Amino acid sequence: MSFGSGQEVLNAYWGFLGDGGLVIADDVGLEQGESVRLQVRVASLESEFALAGRVVRARPGRGGAVVAFDPGQPQDMLLSAAIAEADDVPARESRRYDVDELVELRANGQSAEARVVNVSESGCCLRLDAAGRDALPAGELEVRIEGPHFTARGTIVWSNSSERGVHFHEAPGLRGRIHDWVVGGDDKK
Repeated sequence: MSFGSGQEVLNAYWGFLGDGGLVIADDVGLEQGESVRLQVRVASLESEFALAGRVVRARPGRGGAVVAFDPGQPQDMLLSAAIAEADDVPARESRRYDVDELVELRANGQSAEARVVNVSESGCCLRLDAAGRDALPAGELEVRIEGPHFTARGTIVWSNSSERGVHFHEAPGLRGRIHDWVVGGDDKK
C-alpha cells in the first residue's frame, strides 16, 4: 500500500486501538479477524515500513478496512517519519521501547534517581521524582546514567516537567547492550 505523504499516513492512522492501526483500501475483500502483513510505502519520504496486524473492521463492498497493528510492530517509526515530515522536524533515529527501570543520574556534582520510561539505541526518556523536577535542565548538560542494564553518557536535549530526554553519546557496545536488553528479553544482566 502506498501513501503520497506523511500527512496522508497521519490522516489514515487509527489511534483508538491499543497498538495503533491504519484505515486501508481493500481491493481483495478482507474479513474481520484476518491476519495481514502490510508494506507501507510513503512516496514523499522514499521509505517503506513492514507491519503485521489483523483486520478489526471490514467494510465489504465499500473498499476499506481497519487494520490493528500486532504488539511489537515498528509503527512508531512510521508515525515518527510521518509527523517529522508534516511538522518539518527531524525524525527519530531509532525505535523506542517502553521500559521501567530505576537508574542513578550524575551531572555537575549532582545526583538524582530517575526512572527510564523508554529507551532506544540513540537515547532515552527519564522521569524524575517530585524532588528532582527542577534539577538537570535541558541544554548542553552532560549526564551519566547508571543502571542494572547499561551505563551511558549523554546530553539532556529536552525537558518537560519531570521528564528529560537524553541523547546518548557513542559508546562501544552500548547499542548492542540496549538491543539485547529490550529486544532479546535479557533481564538477567
